[in-house]
Amino acid sequence: MEDRPEFLEAVSSDGRRVLEAELGDEAVGDWIVQARRAGAELLWLHTNVDLAVHGFERFPGYVRMRTERPPRGEPLARLRPEHYVRTLEGAYHGLWGHKLISPDAEPRPGAVVLGL
Repeated sequence: MEDRPEFLEAVSSDGRRVLEAELGDEAVGDWIVQARRAGAELLWLHTNVDLAVHGFERFPGYVRMRTERPPRGEPLARLRPEHYVRTLEGAYHGLWGHKLISPDAEPRPGAVVLGL
């Protein structure tokens, strides 16, 4: 696992320490060991493989959508900056895959955040 590409150590929206990664070609047991070493309370592995035999539960995820040429339409209402954190926290708190949102969080410069 020393040459393993990326994983993320974070805090879930309910305050628990998480290790999150793509399963990739690594053995599930290797990720479990890595999570324990990191002191994680949760291990989130992204895969289409059924990991129930290892004690994992399948949770529905989200679809990452991207377009370089969005269609033109009516302008969308803009979220006021002071409502950004409260809106995200309210939408995602307690949902699998979502991290703790810092009270001073802001979108990255130039980012467009859509709430669908």
